[in-house]
Amino acid sequence: MKKPKINAYGLRGWKLPKATYKRARWLVSDYPRIKAEYENLLTDTPDHDGQPGSAGPGDPTAAVAARRALLSDDVWAVEKALKAIPKEYAGGVFRHLTEGEPFPDYADRMTWYDHQAELIYLIARIKGY
Repeated sequence: MKKPKINAYGLRGWKLPKATYKRARWLVSDYPRIKAEYENLLTDTPDHDGQPGSAGPGDPTAAVAARRALLSDDVWAVEKALKAIPKEYAGGVFRHLTEGEPFPDYADRMTWYDHQAELIYLIARIKGY
């Protein structure tokens, strides 16, 4: 994956269709919940009241495994994209997207927006949106 060239106006080429951008943006915004659900799936047990739940056989282990596989793809995509962002910007961009925290003031606002756009672009490419 080639990175776009940098010009006088900042990074160019990180353009995505609107729906793709929003999908990747919401994935990174929802990352803390996804990560918590991914980690809790192994230890959580379903509530049973002792009564049969359905007439047919169920496979709760397969359902948990399938859900965990879907969540692991999302967790992996966000973590891989974060590793591609320079470390001094990755934390600030991540906190801004997940918690709404303002960007730190040790870099220009456009620098933060460029790295935020790069992160969202990389997540969209990794996920294949």
